[in-house]
Amino acid sequence: MGVPLPKENLEHECFPQPTDPKVRVWRYIDFPKLVWALTHNALVLARVDILSDKREGRHGKHLRTAVVQSLLRQLDADGSPADRSERRRLANQIGNLVQLNEELSRAVSYVSCWCAAGDKESEAMWQIYAAGGASVALVLPYERLRDSLSQPELYIGAVAYFDFNKSVVPADNVFRPTMFKSHEYDYEREVRIVKHDHTLWVGGGASPTEMQPRPDRPPVITVPWTVADYVERIVISPYATQWQADTIRAAIARLSPGLETRISESEMT
Repeated sequence: MGVPLPKENLEHECFPQPTDPKVRVWRYIDFPKLVWALTHNALVLARVDILSDKREGRHGKHLRTAVVQSLLRQLDADGSPADRSERRRLANQIGNLVQLNEELSRAVSYVSCWCAAGDKESEAMWQIYAAGGASVALVLPYERLRDSLSQPELYIGAVAYFDFNKSVVPADNVFRPTMFKSHEYDYEREVRIVKHDHTLWVGGGASPTEMQPRPDRPPVITVPWTVADYVERIVISPYATQWQADTIRAAIARLSPGLETRISESEMT
């Protein structure tokens, strides 16, 4: 399985580990993504700022207001600077910088998302992430997924959920907003693999406000990962027609001989 992730990655405060490391995690994908994974022996991580939920990687609706109010209270308590307009100007400047950092982080953060559903399938996940019938779910224990990652810049852990419209995720760590999602998605019970690639920033100069994401940054990145080495089961969608299921089985047999013995029908079929 290669070299395990550094201990500090797994003990990072932004990446809480599941209570049960043996819990099974599910990756719902359509047929083209399955074929790609089998032919390229790789796992895909998508850039956060192009995910369908445009709130991904954000701290909450009222981030700027919370930062400005907090700083103003601190300045008032310290009595410096004395001029009220100067305090307001400084607070607005900091608020703008925090928002800029949020956008920069989203633009260079990549994730692979899995559902920690244990032994149960999710109707919602089939419908949302693997609709159309010609789809599968890759299933394996969380600890096996965790131990399959060997690149030291990768992190993995359980996603937390919050009220995007009322709460604010602390802006104290670049990883934190990537590991929070709006509570409407809590049915996903998500664990995710994360890579934050700050080399995709350019600029800076004398001011952080001059930083920009590189225009050539890729929409996805890949991590070496052989499906046959790690998956416990490949579950065929309950909505697959007979010819779709037969095609999936034939493709797996041709692309990864031996893996077809791990194919199973959905319990929802």
